[in-house]
Amino acid sequence: MVDNQPNKSIDLLGLKGVSDSIHVVSKGAIDGIGALLGRICLPAAEELGLYFKDKIHSWRAGNAAAIAAATEEVLGNMQTSEPVHAHPKLVGKIFEMGSWEDDREVQRMWAGLLASACTLEGRDQRNLVFIHLLDQLSASQAKLLNFACDKATKSISVTGLVQCAQLQVSEQEVLDIFETDDIHDADVQLDHLREIGVLQFLGGFHPSNNTANIAPSPLGLHLFVRCQGFRGSTSEYFELGKTNSNSEPNPGT
Repeated sequence: MVDNQPNKSIDLLGLKGVSDSIHVVSKGAIDGIGALLGRICLPAAEELGLYFKDKIHSWRAGNAAAIAAATEEVLGNMQTSEPVHAHPKLVGKIFEMGSWEDDREVQRMWAGLLASACTLEGRDQRNLVFIHLLDQLSASQAKLLNFACDKATKSISVTGLVQCAQLQVSEQEVLDIFETDDIHDADVQLDHLREIGVLQFLGGFHPSNNTANIAPSPLGLHLFVRCQGFRGSTSEYFELGKTNSNSEPNPGT
């Protein structure tokens, strides 16, 4: 017997409504990204918009939209008198890498990187190194770095470079930030942060007591500052003045 009824898809799992909702969410997310691109990256806005529409779907689109919204907020707080722009290479990489991240704190770090890449000319590519560093951090590693950069005692050497004193914290504090009860796992994560250069060379667990040095390196501090959306120097962000050589902390680097 031939069924003359219009062909209807069989939705055994009841997912059609969900997929329709995802389509709406994705379109709204793409529209939000497009609005930001139109303001800060006009030469490549259409090309990047088509890429995001084709390659980034519901879950990643939502993450990318969160980054775009946070970027709008950071740029709004800058109160710049003239429009600012970002290099298309940085914009593309930030959304491509950052759209895999669903942690809100880390999404704001991606937004800060994008905002701090915006200049009047839109040619600054210095944030490329920080994009690749942030992409290597898990959410818990990023939170430890933010904690360390906030808490560490910072100063400027007689040559004008920013440095940190060692920041000793308890083993339990490290475990809590990494959300683990496995000290070996935490040790590996600290090793990774030290290996990519965002913690001091002497960072990590102390071999003879239950403490760890989690002081950031100058590179880690600079990453932190750029992720706050600040385009100036690290010393300007932390409002540091020059010290004399007798008052410099041991940087542990």
